[in-house]
Amino acid sequence: WNHTNITWYFYNSFNVDDIIEKAFALYSKHSSLTFKKDFQCPTMYITVTPTVHIKYSERKTCPYDFDGPGGVLGHAFVPYPGMNQTDIHLDFNENWDFTMNLPAYDKSSFFLTMAHEIGHALGLQHSYVATSVMFPVSFTPKGIRDLNEFDLDRD
Repeated sequence: WNHTNITWYFYNSFNVDDIIEKAFALYSKHSSLTFKKDFQCPTMYITVTPTVHIKYSERKTCPYDFDGPGGVLGHAFVPYPGMNQTDIHLDFNENWDFTMNLPAYDKSSFFLTMAHEIGHALGLQHSYVATSVMFPVSFTPKGIRDLNEFDLDRD
């Protein structure tokens, strides 16, 4: 990113803007980045979508289809140089938990998945530290409410 003011818009009817704002807050409280909802000209397009879907930042079909419940929860992209727009896609067919609590065994945390995918959109790679928000598997042994040292100590 060549700027610190990032705008976003969630293109779905779910009422989860507060959860998305909390996920962005994990990054703004530890950096100079600011995040603001903007439906007119977002730099991050966020969608919850079924199998085949659109990559709005490029106006074309996303090359990565979703696989239904229990598989891939989402994916995100770092913007191409000079583009300054990107997408975050979450799988519509997952059994999402839209609370800030630990999800039941058969549900996935929308908050933690959103925080993870925002990290990818900002350029973070997977961490193999189980308490990291960038851990590649939806596993929350004690719940994660903040970025850990590994998430913060990245170039």
